[in-house]
Formats: sequence, structure tokens, C-alpha cells
Amino acid sequence: MQISSAPTRAATTVLAAALFAAMAGAAHAEGINPTPQPGTPPATPPATSPGEGLDSVKKTPNHLCQPGSNKFIAATRPLSLPSQRYCSDADWNVRDLRVQGASLFWRVPFTNGHVDCSCTYAAGATPTPGPSTKDEPPPADGAGDRVTAGIVARELRAMGYPAEVSTASDGDPRVATTVDNYKWAIFFYGCAKQGDLEQRSCLSLQFFSGYTVSQPVSSFTMNKFNAENRYIRVYSAQTDSGQAARISMDVMFAGTGADPAKNFRAHLNMMKHQTAEFRKLINFK
Repeated sequence: MQISSAPTRAATTVLAAALFAAMAGAAHAEGINPTPQPGTPPATPPATSPGEGLDSVKKTPNHLCQPGSNKFIAATRPLSLPSQRYCSDADWNVRDLRVQGASLFWRVPFTNGHVDCSCTYAAGATPTPGPSTKDEPPPADGAGDRVTAGIVARELRAMGYPAEVSTASDGDPRVATTVDNYKWAIFFYGCAKQGDLEQRSCLSLQFFSGYTVSQPVSSFTMNKFNAENRYIRVYSAQTDSGQAARISMDVMFAGTGADPAKNFRAHLNMMKHQTAEFRKLINFK
């Protein structure tokens, strides 16, 4: 088997179109750029005076918490990871940050519910903006370092890989490809919302590849691989198809001043190497 279902945005005999549609949904279900649930009331009252500027924080606010004080409160969706990880891992998207008394509260949104968290607020900490997410305003057209699905598709084909551009469930581009005979997806973030799909400029992209495994890979094994390898992230998940082992890499383009084609090629080669190492780690053949 190859890719397990990936971000809401698995077997080799499944049609590629169905595979990538399922993959896009699973990534959202695991908190990779989850879509906020409009109209959902916060679990606790909003901040009154402390915590001004919290609306700029887009990721887990560990820098605003006293060390070791992060706590899981409640969830309205099934959890495939230990509950504490949704409140302490640094790369979850968050919203509804608010201060109440000595505590900071926030919500981790998903397409099928949310997780509520809190910590002891580190008074005097300065909120810092998080990295790009789908909820940011679209970039201005014409920036030379922005990436497009057209650039990615062109570079993939020039390197001998197939490329199929389609529209993700949120309307942004998505590219399906095959590397080393394994299916990958490339998701785009912070994209312009109008114009030809392949030419919409985007702030960043994410490489993704996932594999269905017979037994879950231990958190120790995953964490060790993450600690020893830069740039990528690996993790386990429970899907409708069974246990999944996943690897992804996020790449920023906007503001780097780099040629987007060269930037893409460099990171694709890095992802290719580390994905091959990951398959060895999980004994996937």
C-alpha cells in the first residue's frame, strides 16, 4: 500500500483521484491547517483587558505559557493522539486565544470539531505572529518569490515526475505526483483566490506522503526520527483504512527572495531523501 488518507484537505489499487481526495480530508482531521468552525462559542469567557494582541497568534502559544503548565480541557472530536499533545505540540493551528485571571485559553479547530486547551499565562510575554495559514489574506499578485501550482507542475515534469493539478476542498490548488513509485500530494497555502488555478500565487506549500501500516509506529520511534532529521515531520494516525504513518514538509516561499523554481527543487530533493529514510524506519515495502 502507499498513501494513507491525508490532510481534509490506502492501497495501491485505489484510484489516484479518490486517494488524494481522501488524503486532503485526513490532513485537516489531524490539524494540518484545520478549517475553523464558524459560529462555535468559546468554551470560556473572552479576555477583558489582559492579553491584547493575542489575535496575531496562529500556533500553539507555548511562548505565552509558563513551562509545563499546558493542559487539555475538552474535545468535541475523536482524538488519534494523546490529548496533551494537542495542547503542547508547537505546530497546531489555534484560535480564540483569551486570558481569564491567571490562565490563557485557546482552541485547536478541526473540520469535525475542536480541542480546548489552557495554560498558566506568563504575564508580560509578548505575542508573536505565527506562520502563514489558509485564513490569512491572499498575497498580492506579482511577488517574484511566491509559488504557484503551475511552477510546481512544470518543475515536476522537467524532473521526470508526473503532475496533476486539481482544486482542493477549500478552493486552493493541489498537485498530485508520484515519486519513487509512491503517491505524494502537494498542498498550497495562503493563495490568491481569483484567476487561473495554476497561476494563483501562494505563500507556502506542503509536501505530504502517507503509508498504511499493519502496526502503529511507536511515538518513541517517531520522536527520535523527528529529533534526528530537520525540516520534515513524521507522525502516526488512526484512519478509516487502519494505522497510518505520515511524513510532511512545509516550505515558505513568500518573503524569502528565492527563485520559487529553485526553492521547490531543493526541497523536493530533501523530501525525497527523507521520505526514503522514513520508509526504511517503518519497514514499508
